[in-house]
Amino acid sequence: MHGMREEGRVEEFQILPIDQIVESKTNPRRTFRGMEELVASVRQHGVLVPLLVRPVPISSGEKIGRALGIDPDVTAANGHYEIVAGARRFRAAREAGLAEIPVRVKDLGDGEALELQIVENLCREDVHPLEEALGYEVLLERPGYDVAAIAAKVVRSESYIYQRLKLLDLIEPARDKFLEDVITAGHAVLIARLQPREQKQALEEAIDRTRIVNGKPIVCGVRELAAFIQTRIHLDLKKAIFKKDDAELVHKAGPCTTCHKRTGFTPQLFPDIAQKDTCTDPACWEVKTSACIAREIEVAKKRGEQLLQISTEYGSYGSKPKASEPPKANKWVEVKKDRGCATARKAIVVEGNDRRGQTLQVCADKSCKRHWGGGYKHTGRDPKDIARERKQKEALTREIELRRRIFEAVLAAAPERLSREDLDLVAIALANEMQGNGHQAVVQRHGWEPGKRRWGGQNWHSIINREAPKLNDADLQKLLIEMSLQRELEVYSWGPSVPPAQLLATAERYGIDDAAISASLDVEIREKKAKQDARKKKAAPQKSAKPKRAAKATAPEKPPAPAVVCERCGHDEAFIDEAGWFWSEKYLVDSRYVCTGCESLEKQKGRKGKKSQ
Repeated sequence: MHGMREEGRVEEFQILPIDQIVESKTNPRRTFRGMEELVASVRQHGVLVPLLVRPVPISSGEKIGRALGIDPDVTAANGHYEIVAGARRFRAAREAGLAEIPVRVKDLGDGEALELQIVENLCREDVHPLEEALGYEVLLERPGYDVAAIAAKVVRSESYIYQRLKLLDLIEPARDKFLEDVITAGHAVLIARLQPREQKQALEEAIDRTRIVNGKPIVCGVRELAAFIQTRIHLDLKKAIFKKDDAELVHKAGPCTTCHKRTGFTPQLFPDIAQKDTCTDPACWEVKTSACIAREIEVAKKRGEQLLQISTEYGSYGSKPKASEPPKANKWVEVKKDRGCATARKAIVVEGNDRRGQTLQVCADKSCKRHWGGGYKHTGRDPKDIARERKQKEALTREIELRRRIFEAVLAAAPERLSREDLDLVAIALANEMQGNGHQAVVQRHGWEPGKRRWGGQNWHSIINREAPKLNDADLQKLLIEMSLQRELEVYSWGPSVPPAQLLATAERYGIDDAAISASLDVEIREKKAKQDARKKKAAPQKSAKPKRAAKATAPEKPPAPAVVCERCGHDEAFIDEAGWFWSEKYLVDSRYVCTGCESLEKQKGRKGKKSQ
């Protein structure tokens, strides 16, 4: 056992019996995937990196376990140490049948342990976003934590934290599909921002249960789901017939201006919605609309007016409407100012998706020759309107067919080698399809960004569309390659990045040595770090020299053990640990030290060699 004291706290390295170690109930990670390789490695070489544990405390942090359905009593009563970091290694060791396991014992409080668990897990693979959200929720309940503090702690934006926390509002079916990887985090965030009834509707829209591939139903794209929600569920408050600041209309709901279900209330949660005054609760919208209509009818009654309640929906011809139903659209005619009649009266639309709550003059008396004679007799509509609609429909049908035929002719006549105009066409199409910040990166790389920025941001697609036709043929072809590979330049800290498969394949076709570039980059990083260390050492205050005392005769000190470095790249153990790498188990068997970064680079070279053969 080796111990050391750090800021008044004891930290010890020990070999402990595995039955004296228990898992933490507050660990956000509850799903452990791809354990087969780790178990095989532990069975052959043992656990090479010690677990971080602490003496078992009397902890109240059981919320994560309860939320994920973990039994709070899963912790053994006779356990002596609780895992803070290393649950995967612990499970692998138990699966491999190890009796003992190396650990690093550190005296930590509940809050410190929880912080380490959440932050440490963010740096690992396969941490489910729902588990991450549960960790943030527990942190919020601790003193001194809010969304801004958590964002700073885990180096994320506040919008990211808000969207992760919102995942906890998912209804049970949506949460199950998310944990089963049927829907992605993008789908889950869009659904979680809705109310429970609308969440069910959006989930059904996202999953096509009639088509199954590899045992899973087909799921629509995130953009498709966002478009469905925007057009079918989200409601523009500017079009509401009620006032947003009216707190007395529906006392229980309160005013829209302070409602947390309005997108403008928490804009960090809705960065993708341009219209900030959007209602996400159609049920509440319906209640307020009905209340506003009822109020309008009551006010008119007090003035001595009896408003006719009508519907903009069309009823089936020949059916007898119920007495309680408002007249359908084919039972009344809107009266314009210049076409008034004796039987016209004021009405209010109480049913129908459009014009609901509006007041208008209508004629519902079919004996009126002015509004119900001739062509009005059977349809209740102006023959001129019917003829105009027919012409519009015919023009639309013709336009669709015309475009289809031209498109087919273009494909048939397309040349084997693209012309300059064709290259411009491809460039514009690529620019419009680019995702994320790729289009902005292209504009800035070419120096096309205007000197004066607008407050509303830039339309980066239009800048590329404007500047691309000005390039010569060679530069335009390079631009096409640039836009095609731009997506693979994006590396995310919050989740899996796109593998640079096409980037590496293109580099190989062009005869580029990516291994040499990698080695050169490592040299630059080492040189930069050496310069920084030198500047820090030079800037450090010099201690005043004191007269040296006569040294006592002591035994000669043992020379320090040589520093362990990677035999490939030359990095020391501190650099390897900071980069998130480890010593490769393949070489440790022969007492050789090669980092996993170099091992990964060797594997890539091996794959390229096989392809070239």
